[in-house]
Amino acid sequence: MGAVADFDRHASACMFEHPMIAHSERTGATGVMQLLDFTTSRELHRTRLDNETFRPLGIEYLVSASTPIDRGAQVAMVFTRERRDFDNSELAVVCGFLPHFARAYHNAEAVSRQRVAFEEGLGLLESHAYAPVILLRDLKIVASSPRAQSMIEKFFDDEPQPRDASGLPELLARWVRCSMAAFRASSVTAHPSAPFVVARGAERLIVRLVGGRTPEAVALILEEEAGRLDAVPLEGALGLSRREAEVLFWVASGKTSSEAATILAVSRRTIDEHLESIFQKLGVETRTAASALAWKVLHRHSQAHAARRSS
Repeated sequence: MGAVADFDRHASACMFEHPMIAHSERTGATGVMQLLDFTTSRELHRTRLDNETFRPLGIEYLVSASTPIDRGAQVAMVFTRERRDFDNSELAVVCGFLPHFARAYHNAEAVSRQRVAFEEGLGLLESHAYAPVILLRDLKIVASSPRAQSMIEKFFDDEPQPRDASGLPELLARWVRCSMAAFRASSVTAHPSAPFVVARGAERLIVRLVGGRTPEAVALILEEEAGRLDAVPLEGALGLSRREAEVLFWVASGKTSSEAATILAVSRRTIDEHLESIFQKLGVETRTAASALAWKVLHRHSQAHAARRSS
């Protein structure tokens, strides 16, 4: 650390003597360059740059690999040695690495911008009862609010571990992948994808995918919503389990088995198995008959609730 501190202290005062920097500023040249292509060892040793910076750090041979970035600026990697110059094979390796270095820089910048935007927008979103989760294009989470994590745990508490490699519940991760594929293929003016909805009793989690200004990242906006009607009355009145009541509620609401599976974060096969149990308990054979019984219960519950509020 001491050597690095010495370099920072002395370098700015004598970098005007650096022949590679002078060449780059004069010509705008980038790429892989060797120090001794622009000076000799004897000339270098006469400079303050060498006496105060290079020599104390043991720098005799130096290679710079630079690439242009936005707005005319450059970023560079520097490799140094004390006793042996870099040969052609080593220069070729550095040259081959340069495009990856530029890509890594742009990715890091994009993530940094997205993180700043996330922090700035988090307070506003939280004040409106929203909870954002920021994702990279490969589904890796860049940043998320505590409320978002709490919502995910609440609505996916019965999903088996481990979760998807992204850190998201598997069912939600699959929806994100499909939505992102559609998002990439769509035009700027295309309509947003339909939200992902998960229900737990009277409450629903609504997840929307939103594109950011940078193509490297997208956002998931989570909203928790309380339903006007819920499945709870169906449990006691019809002798159903909590999950069976939820399945019947959504089937009675006109949802297909696939739609109910998506809402309840289970497989379609699980929905069909619950329906078989529901039909048996209710003594019916069709979804229509089961739905009719459900709506009788829900209607009575709604009337009783309205009467209590008016009294």
